[in-house]
Amino acid sequence: MRTTRFVCSKMAVVGILSIVLLMLLGHQTVLCQINFPLAAGGGCNEVPPQCRCIADVFDCDCLDQDVQRLVLELKNIESGGLQKRAAIRNCRNVTIRSGTFRNSSIHALRLANITELTLEPSALQLDQDHQKRFTLIMTDVTTRTLPQQMFSSDNSSSDITGAPRANTPKVNFQMNNSHVGIASSEVFGNIRIHDLMMEGNTIGQLQTGFLNNTVEGVISIQRNIFNAVQRDAFIVNNAFSLPRNLLLRYNNFTESLAQFVTAEVDSNIKVSNNSFPVMLEAPWRLTAREDIVVDGNHFTNLPSGALALSAGARISFSYNIVDFAKRQAFMAINTQSQSTLLQIVQNRFNITEEGSLQLPDDLTSDIVVVRSNVFEESCNCNISNSILRAIVAAANVDQSDRKDHLLKPWVQKSLCRQQGNPEQQYIPVWQYYSRNCVVADTTTTVFLATFGAIMIVLACYVIVTWRRLKKKHLAATHSSTIQPQFPEGELTWSRVIPNQQAYREAEIQVLFEKARTLERVDSEELPYMRCYRNEAIVEHDTDLIGQGTLKLYQKHANSVYQQAIKNQKTAHTQVGLARQDKLDGTANKSMMAGIPNVMNVANAKLAPVLEEAPVLEDRVIFKIKK
Repeated sequence: MRTTRFVCSKMAVVGILSIVLLMLLGHQTVLCQINFPLAAGGGCNEVPPQCRCIADVFDCDCLDQDVQRLVLELKNIESGGLQKRAAIRNCRNVTIRSGTFRNSSIHALRLANITELTLEPSALQLDQDHQKRFTLIMTDVTTRTLPQQMFSSDNSSSDITGAPRANTPKVNFQMNNSHVGIASSEVFGNIRIHDLMMEGNTIGQLQTGFLNNTVEGVISIQRNIFNAVQRDAFIVNNAFSLPRNLLLRYNNFTESLAQFVTAEVDSNIKVSNNSFPVMLEAPWRLTAREDIVVDGNHFTNLPSGALALSAGARISFSYNIVDFAKRQAFMAINTQSQSTLLQIVQNRFNITEEGSLQLPDDLTSDIVVVRSNVFEESCNCNISNSILRAIVAAANVDQSDRKDHLLKPWVQKSLCRQQGNPEQQYIPVWQYYSRNCVVADTTTTVFLATFGAIMIVLACYVIVTWRRLKKKHLAATHSSTIQPQFPEGELTWSRVIPNQQAYREAEIQVLFEKARTLERVDSEELPYMRCYRNEAIVEHDTDLIGQGTLKLYQKHANSVYQQAIKNQKTAHTQVGLARQDKLDGTANKSMMAGIPNVMNVANAKLAPVLEEAPVLEDRVIFKIKK
């Protein structure tokens, strides 16, 4: 019994293990083959359990079952002349082999929520007589490669650089929220593209010539992550027609970039809210017949000629952050007409190289709008020079008319970073200038004006003083040279016969002050007399007076005056010596006795003059009569 039970138990275990092994082997070899053969009269035949065929829709839903591989092969699908749509979703592995859609009437394929999608070359090959536009929608798909010539046609006479034939198939390509390892060159072969839309994808490498086709509709590349983008990844061939719009928005480029987009569109181009790493050269060459808007982007750097933009109506570079702008970054901007508007508004420039914001010479203030740009440089009174170096080439800085013309909008309508004020981190440049720099300039001006006025006054004072000293020197020299010798003895008047012409009475007055006193050594007062230079008082027309007579009396009065002054100085000198002798205790009485004699001599010499006319109020009047 025990042996039988043991054998049965052993067999049961072996059976269970065999079943598990078969299940595992079956799990590894399950192959879901979907095959839609041509059926006379049309219809859906032999549809696998994972798929449904309802009217014009083939829907294959793996329902996350243990189906490892779903191989899709669609051939000659017809259903009463209706065009077909196919959908494959919720599968772990799906392979689409080459030629699957060749000679079929399928015009739309939707691939969704596929863990691993394998696309063979020419998997979506279309014949040239494909009447409808083919649409491929990939959502939440992971694939290692988008292969070369994934789309192609039998129109071998057409190539991607020439004008395609009118019957070349058209494709709408839409890829959303998918992961692609490598997007190969020439994925779209030689077909025409109507709309190209890529949104929310992560692409490891975008190779050169990924898009090198004619696009007729819209190119929309939004919210993608591009780890590596090779040169000329997107080239829009304009041999057949122009796309309507190009949108490059909310993308993140993680590795350095070369020129990766070349396109000309019929309407508008918008490049916004992208994050660009280091650019090795200008990242694009874009042309639009209407508007080009570059706004909200973060540029690690702007190389020379980075903004290779050409538009017919408006070019707007606004709300961007530029960490570093190199020389002539804006010089490639091209306005197609004098009416094209260029807007540079509310950008933030961290570091600007000399000439980095320089604009082409053909742009005038009438078509350029500069407003509210922020310079991360700290506010200072020299910031206008920094801005000037950025917007004007070094060779043109001295061109004052162009300098003022370009600098004015940048300074008046830009902002700088204000330190120490977290509540108002950025303020207008003109506001900082008016608060901190203009006052200093005014103070300097007032100081210089005051200093200049003082120097002018000093110069005038020096000149006047010099002239006075010179005049005194000349007067002293003249006095010492022409001072007459007063004659000794009694003065006599010489008679001068004037010219035989009528003249009127005139007066010459010599003014003497009243006698003042000097304190003698013995406390007695000694009178002395001080006289002043004569002045002529002419009461009538001097032209009628004999000039020779008048000058004679003036000269004589001068002689009297000079001699009186000389005698008076002698008296003063002797009085001073006598006083000094008294102070030394060695007064010389004989000298003191001689002082009155000196004064008497002086007065005696004036006596002849005083005898000639009466004294009226201390004046000596010489009368000249006809």
